[in-house]
Amino acid sequence: MASRSCSFTFSPPRDTTDSDAHLSATDCNEDGVWECPHDALEGRERCLAHLEGNPDGIDETDWLLEAVGRGSDEDTQRDRRRRKQFVAGRFDDLDVTSTVEVRDDEPLDLRYCEIGSFRCADVSLTDDLDFSVATVGTLTMNGTFDRLRAVDAEIDELSLKETRIRRLDCRDGELGTVSLRNGSVELADLRDGTVGELDLDEASIARGQFDRASFETLTGRHASLEIVDFDDVTVETIDFYYAEFGQADFRDVTAVDAVFKGADFDGAYFNDADIAIGNWLGTTVSNGHFSGVRFEQAAFRKATIESADFPDCHFGWVNFQQATFGDADFRGSIFEHVSFRNADFETADFGGIDCAGALNLAETTFETDLLIEPAPSFQPVDSFVDLTDSHVPTGTLRQSESGRVVYDIAGATIGKVTFEANDPDVNLVDRIHVLRTRFERFDFRDSDDIELKRSKYALHEMFDGAEEVVAGLLRYGLMLGEAREETHSELRSDGGVTGPTAESDDYRDLRARVNDRLSELEPPTSTTPNYRNPSTRDLEYTYLLAKNGANEIHDNDSSSMFFIREMQQRRTRHRELAVSTDGYRDKLHHGINWTKNSILWWSAGYGERPSRVISTSVVLIGFFSLLYYAVSPTLYENPLNYAVLSIGSFVTLIIGSVGDIPVTSINLLSQIQAFIGAFLIAMFVFTLTRSIHR
Repeated sequence: MASRSCSFTFSPPRDTTDSDAHLSATDCNEDGVWECPHDALEGRERCLAHLEGNPDGIDETDWLLEAVGRGSDEDTQRDRRRRKQFVAGRFDDLDVTSTVEVRDDEPLDLRYCEIGSFRCADVSLTDDLDFSVATVGTLTMNGTFDRLRAVDAEIDELSLKETRIRRLDCRDGELGTVSLRNGSVELADLRDGTVGELDLDEASIARGQFDRASFETLTGRHASLEIVDFDDVTVETIDFYYAEFGQADFRDVTAVDAVFKGADFDGAYFNDADIAIGNWLGTTVSNGHFSGVRFEQAAFRKATIESADFPDCHFGWVNFQQATFGDADFRGSIFEHVSFRNADFETADFGGIDCAGALNLAETTFETDLLIEPAPSFQPVDSFVDLTDSHVPTGTLRQSESGRVVYDIAGATIGKVTFEANDPDVNLVDRIHVLRTRFERFDFRDSDDIELKRSKYALHEMFDGAEEVVAGLLRYGLMLGEAREETHSELRSDGGVTGPTAESDDYRDLRARVNDRLSELEPPTSTTPNYRNPSTRDLEYTYLLAKNGANEIHDNDSSSMFFIREMQQRRTRHRELAVSTDGYRDKLHHGINWTKNSILWWSAGYGERPSRVISTSVVLIGFFSLLYYAVSPTLYENPLNYAVLSIGSFVTLIIGSVGDIPVTSINLLSQIQAFIGAFLIAMFVFTLTRSIHR
């Protein structure tokens, strides 16, 4: 008795544009209806796959393998393909782990099926499986396969651990848990899908397409991903701990928590990404593109980014400490509370930034060129840039058009750097904190808008209230972070994970509220810098370094003025030590040094002022003229002779003519004046020569 064909038919939907996932015309009859090719069960109208339930208790796996194994060498390709079709079937449990001999490489077609669980090992049944538009509870595969297709499928759990697949196609799928742990995929396509957890730990993917997908958890610890696209992906948690990327595209990604600690990128594209918390500790990026990225919190500590493209970013609380950058571009970015302390740059562009009060570049090294130009978009309009102990060989440090910019270069090494102001009436010197600063090839004469004569070469003096202004700017970023936490739900009202964009009214109001709150607080001493009362020892060393820097480029005028200020600070220090020390010997020692320094200043301007030598000489001659008259008023009838005697004694070069003046006391005073005059003449020659040389 001939077997009867299954009576089940299936009409595929007509509104799909993805013909690869759905039945084609060659699979259907003239009416566009798919007819089941399998034999009906004995005494039944349908085969086991399309029967309502399994009343006879037939083993589903044995039945499927038997149905697939039927056929002959005379079968056409269409016959072979249809023999493996179980479209819209229902199975509780399929376990294809045994070997069955087949004569073709057609896919096992389970499209539109409802399957409780499916397990497949590396067997000769097929290396091509199709679960498109199917509903599967658990799908487990292990081995080597050519293709697994599950387009628009619903799968609760997809396990591909330690499995090698040439192509994995799960576009538009709704997947619960997907595991490729220790697996290998040449092409993985999950575009437009929804995934609960995607596990790529230690997996290898040559080409991955995950655009517009949605994930709850995306992990890839120690994974190797050559070319992957995560464009416009939404994900709660990303964890690519120590993963290796070739070209990774995360543009427009939205992530609450993203971990890339220790990861290695040949190319990283995160343009316009929105990441609440990012961990980039120790990450290496050869070519990084982060234009328009928004970070609420992020750590790039000890990261290496050879080409760092960060324009128009919005940084909340971000740590770039000890990071290494090649060419870094941060133009137009907002820095709410960002630290680059101890970082290393080849070049850095901070043009047009809003540093939300303060930008921490302390102990940072810039190999070639640096540009800083704050342009606050919100309150406060003043800015503070901390470059203490940094190394800046070349660069331009500009003032803002809207407010003051205070640059702190204490302990820094400054090379060919120019300071620029938009207003010619601005005294830039009092906006630059100089203390123990080293100047290497820095030209005080040609630093654009710096006019040292205007400030009488006083490098250390700041504008009135500078300490309070800087203290407030230092606190602003901290308070802004606190305010963001207080209004967490409000800040995320626009659908992002880092809050409203800089263009929104909500963000503008937040910045204004924090600025108003700041103005009501007294700055604590712990965050208030000391600009008013630096130690005289520090100031003496500051002007010594400035003098050495001016000498290096043969800036004689500046060198002269800095030397004078160095000696003045030394005199002040001797006076302070003479008062503060306890021992009499120490007091006497510092008192003598103060006296010698004072005499050198008043008599010769520390060897820099010939006019002071002349003035001192005139005073000395007049003093001795009066002294001679007071000692012996009857020596000369004409009082002018006392002046002649004083002048003659002053210019006497050979001391010892005791008998020329009959009065012994006058003779003694004359010899003393001659002794002093010889020193003053020598000092005049020295200072005159020094001034001409300068």
